[in-house]
Amino acid sequence: MATINGRNPLGRSSSTEEGLGIAVDPSGNVYTTGTFSGVMDIDPSAGTDNVTSRGAADIFVQKLDPNGDYLWGRSFGSSSTEEVFSIDCDAAGNVYTTGFFQGRADFDPGAADFFITEQGIQDTFIHKILSNGDFGWVTTLGSNLSNHGLGIVTDALNNVYTTGYMTGSVDFDPEANSTQTLTSAGQTDIFIQKLNQNTASLDDQLGLENLVVYPNPTQGEVNFEIPVSAESVNISIYNSAGQLLKEERLETVGFHTMMLSAPSGIYLMQVQSGAASKTFKLIKQ
Repeated sequence: MATINGRNPLGRSSSTEEGLGIAVDPSGNVYTTGTFSGVMDIDPSAGTDNVTSRGAADIFVQKLDPNGDYLWGRSFGSSSTEEVFSIDCDAAGNVYTTGFFQGRADFDPGAADFFITEQGIQDTFIHKILSNGDFGWVTTLGSNLSNHGLGIVTDALNNVYTTGYMTGSVDFDPEANSTQTLTSAGQTDIFIQKLNQNTASLDDQLGLENLVVYPNPTQGEVNFEIPVSAESVNISIYNSAGQLLKEERLETVGFHTMMLSAPSGIYLMQVQSGAASKTFKLIKQ
């Protein structure tokens, strides 16, 4: 006779949530994903671990041990709406999800930021969280229309396979200096994509891990050097309330200077190249 190991449900707070996928790793750990809005207690035990959505619907991933005890919970999203459709895990307990996002989404579920802005109406994301809950990597697929990732699986070599639908012309190669663009023959076409683990962090691929801005604190002049491996770069400056103050597109690599003509305070500078971005905190004196 089967034994039911009951646990409290998620969402014992001011939240609306929906479970959309579940996976189990070889050790018996259980991973659940779905969407939520508002404040959700992602810990099903007597404890509390609240996550808060940025917008109308964010994505959550929760890990329980084989006994159903809570290990960790994470969330990511934008000020708009995201949806997740599939989840899988590899032999090491790393967890992968796919779905779509809108707007400017932060895909790092931890304290750091990893922002990506959609190219069209809705873009596909392929997202990895490490077994300990840390951010692994993310890659996206987009056009000027809608694209959804609907299924994801891994194989014994930890290759990642994603399927879904695409509209328009989509570059399926996440590498910075190469492309593999496919164009839908009709209104929507089916796609299948295979990635290996060399996808890794898009920061590493684009060379943004070595990008620095200086001086910081600054009197107004901000210097930085765009690496030769980067595509065209968008620079965005936000105030502490998240309002966009300045935006500039750079088509050339090498040394650049930008003037921050704003009152003294703390600002965020986002450097975006292709599908990846890096955010710096600037102090204006």
